[in-house]
Amino acid sequence: IRIKDTAGVSVRHLQCAICQDLLWKPVECADCRKLYCGECVIQKLLANAQIEPPCPNYVEGECHPVIINQLSCLRIACIHQHNGCPDVRYQIH
Repeated sequence: IRIKDTAGVSVRHLQCAICQDLLWKPVECADCRKLYCGECVIQKLLANAQIEPPCPNYVEGECHPVIINQLSCLRIACIHQHNGCPDVRYQIH
């Protein structure tokens, strides 16, 4: 797992409704308020009309500032940690 410090933030509700991973550049459905990674929406929903969004009335909206703030508190290990990279940074949105 790449999350090194949660600063007391519960990450359970910070998961994308499509990929189930930690949100990255999140967007929120203006209809149902579910959270998605911005890339998941572009790659999976918009690029592939056969994939149904979890919300049938999906309308992209801005992610609530509280969610952005919680994500910004997380310290994330470098994606290359398996190659020995020791960098740990705050998630940037």
